[in-house]
Amino acid sequence: MDWFRSHCGLFAAPDLILHIGAGAGGDLEAYRGFPGTRVVLVEPQPALAARLRGLAADLPWAEV
Repeated sequence: MDWFRSHCGLFAAPDLILHIGAGAGGDLEAYRGFPGTRVVLVEPQPALAARLRGLAADLPWAEV
């Protein structure tokens, strides 16, 4: 995520971040730094996807 944040400073904020293999949501806090960006989190493991849904429930910009 540090690489992504450091390189995004060179460009306009993206409209969409597609995070495949989002795991337990460890990067959610970093995505707050991209206001106006829609974040789609994809996680194939059901237990982790359920955790992500809980973490993202109150985040209007995030979708699991």
